[in-house]
Parts: sequence; C-alpha cells; structure tokens
Amino acid sequence: MFTSKALYSDASLQQPARHAASRIEVNHLIQKITEFINEERARKIRYDSSPRINYGYSRVHPLYGVQHVMQVTVDSKKKTRNIRSSEITSHERRFYFQQPFGNLLYNTELLNDMPHYVHFIVPLEGRLETFLRFMKNFELVCLKTLQRVKLVVAYSSSVSSPREHKAIMKEYQDKYPEADLIWLEIAGDFSRGKALALAADKFDQTALLFLCDVDLIFNSDFIDRCRMNTALGKRVYFPIVFSQFDPELTYTNKTKPDSYFTINTDAGIWTSYGYGPACIYRDDLDAVGGFNTTIRGWGWEDVDLFDKYVKHKEIEVFRAADLGVIHVYNKKTCDLNLPVRQQTMCQGSKSAGLASQKSLVKAMLSIENTGHE
Repeated sequence: MFTSKALYSDASLQQPARHAASRIEVNHLIQKITEFINEERARKIRYDSSPRINYGYSRVHPLYGVQHVMQVTVDSKKKTRNIRSSEITSHERRFYFQQPFGNLLYNTELLNDMPHYVHFIVPLEGRLETFLRFMKNFELVCLKTLQRVKLVVAYSSSVSSPREHKAIMKEYQDKYPEADLIWLEIAGDFSRGKALALAADKFDQTALLFLCDVDLIFNSDFIDRCRMNTALGKRVYFPIVFSQFDPELTYTNKTKPDSYFTINTDAGIWTSYGYGPACIYRDDLDAVGGFNTTIRGWGWEDVDLFDKYVKHKEIEVFRAADLGVIHVYNKKTCDLNLPVRQQTMCQGSKSAGLASQKSLVKAMLSIENTGHE
C-alpha cells in the first residue's frame, strides 16, 4: 500500500518511506489519470483540479506484470443559475492499471581478461580501532591476493589527530611496496560528500570507484560484483548492505558467530534505505553533477546522489542485496547540531539497527526478571 508520502510493506518493518523510483512511478500513474480526466473534459465533463491521491496498492504478478489500484479525489465544477458562480463537488474515483511484462530480451557482455582496477575511497574521521579492522580486512582480501585495487583514505583532522592512522597506513605501505595506498587530508569540518569528491579527483574519468565506509567488511566476491554490475556511461551499482545488530543484545558470549558474514533475521537487517556504498565510474559521477559538498557531517549526501541517478535518462541504477559486504555494528551517536533532516535520518538508522524484535523482547524480559530477583 502507498500514499502520496509513504510506502507500506509487510515485507519490511522499517519506517514507511517513499524511494525515488517509487515516487517517479506514482507520478507516471498520476499523469495517466490526468490524461484520462482531460479526455472527459473534452466530453463536457468539467473537473476543477488535478487528482489527489488518497491511497493505492501495487503488486507484481509473476504472469501478468505490475498491477496498480489507485483511489483518488477529483473536483468537478457545475454551473449554477448564477452565471458568475459554480458549484464544486468532490468525487472519489478508483483507477486500475496493468503494466504487462515485455518480451524477454537478452544480451551478453564479454569479460575482460584483465579486470578493472577498483578504487576504494574511504572518508574517515577518528575511529582508530575501526580503521585497524578495516585495514586488516583490506590486507586479507586485497593486498595478500594481489587484487587490482587502489585505496584512498580521505581523513578530516578537524576533531582528532591523524598521526596514528597515518602510521598504520605507512606500515602497510612498507609491507606491500607495490600497493597503491594514498593518504589524503581534508581541511575544515568533516563532510562525507566533500571527502569523497576530493578523493575521486585523484583518478581519471575511466576509474571505477567504490564509495566505501570504514565500518564495512567485504570479500573478493563483492569486488567482482562491483566490476560486473557497473558499466561506464550505462550503469551504477548501489548494493543493499546487510547491517549487523548490536551483538550485546543479539548474542551471548557462547553464541556469537566467528564470521562477520552471518546473515539471518536475528543477526541484522538489509538496509534498503541506505545508499552510502556504491560502485560508480568517475565519468558517471561527473555526469550527474557529483556530490553535494554543502552537506556537513554524515547523512543525506548518499540519498542526494542516488536520486540523481534515478532521474538520469541514460544511466540506470542496479540495486540488489549483496552477500559479500557487511556493515559491522557500531554504537551510533547523532550530532545534535545536524539539520533536522539529517538528524531524523540518523535517529531512524540508529533505531532500525539496534536489534531484532525477538532480541529486544528477550533483553526486556531479562531486565524484568533481574528486577524481581
């Protein structure tokens, strides 16, 4: 079910939202309804305004395609005896839409014998322990296996000194002298969009960028999909990342899994509302105007970039759950100085990533039982 502002689904317990693609789809439906109403106007049926959405339903039928039902309100105008006045009456109307599947099309793409370099771009501020974990995983997946990758760490030093972080980078550079490890310091207050933009400028237009965050863990399969699911001038890849819940609420010491790549409903949630990680060619980044560097702190710059691609006429968005990249849980602190829009997004992300319903109930019962003892 959907309204003009939100999409509600039994497949997700996340806060109702309207993604850019669904907004465009609903706008197309409204346009079709308006065209139909205009035809009625031509037949002397007079309407006073554009239709207003009350609610609607959408489903994908495996045999017939996408089906929509929309309930709208339209205002009709009827002339009264007084020539200068008219009577406006509201009507509820229901419209049905059928978007059938087209014929099956297929294409083949030749794979390069020599895979493209993937250019990791990691914005960073503080978080030393998390950076250590990231570099250990980067070494295991990329450096030891001679993956064709490059790494740029864009560090904002306005809050904490980068001395220890730079020392870690130097250790890995000394250990792997052939590796492309680049350290970039960003002046001023932290801005994820600004850090990503300045790091992207280090590479040419044909470079394949992976917009990465320091709290991600990934494997080699993901790097392959980063290459496979992008095409210069045609396609960008926004993977849906599995985000871990708070392990202190989810597990006891005896049940905590050894692998980060444990995926189930108790371990975490697929963050379909997150658009931070992305595989994009540098030229395609410029094609949509790049990042909004006026946004300060964390949040919203990823949504802004995603919306630009959804609206682009030539570059398509490839989006799917990816088993090869995990967002490791970290206790989130929302800056009270953030604008309301970013603050709301931060608080929503913080709540959604805390624990499953079952784990929260167990934690509450445990607290209650402890209180009775």
